[in-house]
Amino acid sequence: MEYQRIAVAIDFSDPSRHALREAGRIAQRSGGKILAIHVAEEDAVQLFARELHGDPSILQTALERQLGQWTTEVLPAEITSEVRVIAGSPSRDITRQAREFHADLLVTGTRGNTHPNRRLGTLAGILVRQAETPVLLVNPTASPPQSIVACIDYSAASPLVMEHALAVAEKENLEIHIVHNEPPAGDYYANLATASGLEPYSVAVLDPETLRRIDAGHLTRLKEFAASYQHLAKPRRIQYSLTQDFTAARGIIEFAANLAAPLLILGTHGRTGLREALMGTTAERVLHQCPGSALLVRTQPPTTP
Repeated sequence: MEYQRIAVAIDFSDPSRHALREAGRIAQRSGGKILAIHVAEEDAVQLFARELHGDPSILQTALERQLGQWTTEVLPAEITSEVRVIAGSPSRDITRQAREFHADLLVTGTRGNTHPNRRLGTLAGILVRQAETPVLLVNPTASPPQSIVACIDYSAASPLVMEHALAVAEKENLEIHIVHNEPPAGDYYANLATASGLEPYSVAVLDPETLRRIDAGHLTRLKEFAASYQHLAKPRRIQYSLTQDFTAARGIIEFAANLAAPLLILGTHGRTGLREALMGTTAERVLHQCPGSALLVRTQPPTTP
């Protein structure tokens, strides 16, 4: 899997500069081409024309010049790049421009000008929901990835997560950590019994030996899943870790926090985006606290805006 046509959403914030830089690094390794997209809010363009008595084309020319300067400053000289500035709605038109470019990867910062205090800005979440391609959310504080955390849940997304993880690992020469979270069996069944109106410790399944077998079964399944991909990863080694936290997102984040500059790869549905992630709301929560950048891949096409 090669990322040959990479679209980058630019809002002239520092996070979007980091996103452009990371896109350039990926394109340099893959020999890909970059489209830098800036969508100027249509209301702002009209205000410019009305209040400043300016021709809207003057603003567009200035923005194109600035975007061209960014690509010259940030991207390696050997990369073929194109800039595109349009007036419209960023939440609608960035994904449309990426589609017209036939992008196989859309790159954006985790936050931009409109939400400086949020880890995952509203626009980034919308792009994840609407994009037909994988979306790379670049953490502006993170270094280039030094390892991959493939978050799997044995759903239809897991093979796709592994496909991207293997491709990135080959290009970047990175080790893959497969992570799956299961709540501790004792806590899970105790809560289930309590919710059912039963006394937790009167439930036979809470027998310590039974709980041990349940946890051992989870680890065996994960080991077998990892082993089925090891031949595809050679000579790199695949590691696997079963995290056990009642909140899956917290288990994943705590694992990733112990790695230097991890790239998290997660799967989502295409229907309604992050809030219908294959791991419930896990993907959304992980993205808000992710210690590195994150690559979101989908199993179904998005709803056309």
